[in-house]
Amino acid sequence: MRTTKRAWRALGVLLLAVLLALPLAACGKKAEAPEKSEPATGEKSPAANAPASGTAKKEPVTLTVVTPPDPNSIPLLLLYAKQDEWLKGDVPVKLQVKLAPGGDPSAMKALIQNRDADFALFNSLGGRKMYEEGQKHIRLVGTHVWRGVYILTPQDVKDWKELNGANGIAVPGVQTPPHILAQKALKKQGAEVNFAPMGPGEALWTTLSENQQGIKVVAAPEPLVSMILMRQEKDNWKTKYKVFADPVEVLNPEGKIFPLGAVWLVNDKLLDTPEGVKAGKAFVEGFKKAIAYANDPANRQEAVQLLPKYWKEVFNQEAPPKLFEMMLSSGRLGLDFKGGPEAKDTVFSLWKNVMGVEGDPGIICTKLYQ
Repeated sequence: MRTTKRAWRALGVLLLAVLLALPLAACGKKAEAPEKSEPATGEKSPAANAPASGTAKKEPVTLTVVTPPDPNSIPLLLLYAKQDEWLKGDVPVKLQVKLAPGGDPSAMKALIQNRDADFALFNSLGGRKMYEEGQKHIRLVGTHVWRGVYILTPQDVKDWKELNGANGIAVPGVQTPPHILAQKALKKQGAEVNFAPMGPGEALWTTLSENQQGIKVVAAPEPLVSMILMRQEKDNWKTKYKVFADPVEVLNPEGKIFPLGAVWLVNDKLLDTPEGVKAGKAFVEGFKKAIAYANDPANRQEAVQLLPKYWKEVFNQEAPPKLFEMMLSSGRLGLDFKGGPEAKDTVFSLWKNVMGVEGDPGIICTKLYQ
């Protein structure tokens, strides 16, 4: 598929809208409680639609999952593509995947408060913040993205010392996970960088390709890292960049992981019925299968053909197969699902040691693991 400049621009705008919305939803001021509205899906809660036990024929439980167009969505889109194969169980499950609200942080807060989805995929720190701000019904089902944020520099940079006092760009903005992790890693290595926020749009491509501002550091998540590496070759940028360091490895040199992307239970009422619990468990098991599939090189050719198709269907944006192939084959995307109870000690420890924040045990989803 030939990706035009218009398609790249549209993809960048979509990524910007959602990447900005989710961190802001996590870190912004507490919003006033919105009026109760009908679910965005236009359907009743799956928990309400779940069939009573003992019926002769069980109707499928429809699970609605929202996700931003970032690495969180990779296993979800694969599960969506193969749901007929991977969502078999005692209770039939139908998966509905939707784009997470972007642009206005209050929209994501409203979706969660109104339980307008069953599950949502977004960063672990954002969910923790929402929980602390009063969204006490959400639960951490599991963490699945442990690496995926990087520090890029011009290709001629060889040492951390060269970055001290340099100008940098934080994508999609400051006080987001890419910026915070990169800044902490740089400081640990003795480098202070002056970061400015910039979204993944045309301004970013122009700034990096011409580099008239003398940018020496870019803090960015996947898939923007892969997009930068692809764009600089395609458009023959004057300044070429490389992946200089993984801030997660700098901050956690022994484990080399940090809880980035997570699966959150939004509709806690789903688990009020045995059928709902079974449907939730089926989703978790299917999600694990999708991650195992994504991590297996034997599936790479099929995966990079499926992902553009469902990326287009869910996000209504074109994305070249090469983008997904680069992400999956580079080793830069650390996908490994760890259920809430299993991951609790690791997640809480890293939150505290790296970010200086505590975790409340009540945030962990336990019903899906009993």
